[in-house]
Amino acid sequence: QKKVTKDGGGGGGMGNIIHQIFSTSSATTTVTLTYNVAGNGACIWLRYNGQMQSHGQQYTVSGKIVSFTFTLDDSSEVEVTYVRT
Repeated sequence: QKKVTKDGGGGGGMGNIIHQIFSTSSATTTVTLTYNVAGNGACIWLRYNGQMQSHGQQYTVSGKIVSFTFTLDDSSEVEVTYVRT
């Protein structure tokens, strides 16, 4: 799993924008982010192989765990941009 984290700068409190990239396979059902997602998991943008995914339909968020509601392809990539708490 490849993970890239970029802080949006600033002091370490809520509001920093984080970007992470995960290499996934068909065995992947969740990815674990570095931080919890602000707004009770709503402050997130997720792309699967470059396609935006719909929160609540293709994935759900609980804290820093993103769970997928579909089977991912082998050798796929998930990009997550989110506001951390």
